[in-house]
Amino acid sequence: MSKDDQSTMQPEDRLLAAMGLKGLESDEKAAALQDILFTLNTRVGRRMIEGFSPEQAEEFERLSRPGTDVEKLMYWISLNVPNHQQMIEEETRKMRDDATNFADEMMQKAGPAPQESKQ
Repeated sequence: MSKDDQSTMQPEDRLLAAMGLKGLESDEKAAALQDILFTLNTRVGRRMIEGFSPEQAEEFERLSRPGTDVEKLMYWISLNVPNHQQMIEEETRKMRDDATNFADEMMQKAGPAPQESKQ
């Protein structure tokens, strides 16, 4: 997929494409996005917290509570985690690689596909 194609895609579609899940139906797409975004947010959040001072970690947790203004949280992150976008990209790549490796392992464990008998 070219950069021009990606620039016209919605962010959710770009994420699914990056994970190798481009052709999902809408109900499958919603479920996959929910799972992927939860995992991605968890991974990036953990990485951010590792670099925070105790005060920053406390403020991040306060701003991350359900019902808090997401724009305030994103603004705070932009000020305190300048490489936030890079973290997202790295964790997305890691998730895609993990999924590919897992699929490869499962295919190896399953062995070759059975041959259809010719009668």
